[in-house]
Amino acid sequence: MDGMSVKKAAKRKRRYFSSNKRWTAETVFLVYVYDTHASVLQSDGPYEQHDEATMIMRQKLSEGICSWIVSYDG
Repeated sequence: MDGMSVKKAAKRKRRYFSSNKRWTAETVFLVYVYDTHASVLQSDGPYEQHDEATMIMRQKLSEGICSWIVSYDG
């Protein structure tokens, strides 16, 4: 990643998880997607179900889009 792409990603409004639980699951999952054409990193979620996050990640991968799952334990 070059310096410019990091700046683009930093301009996006970020969401943070707090200790105040809004989710019923102890673990939540985010799907990260890296757009190689625009050099931008995006996230989708949170998802309470790993299967749902996996389905979205696999759909992106089948489209040739770099994606991965990050889990956060509550």
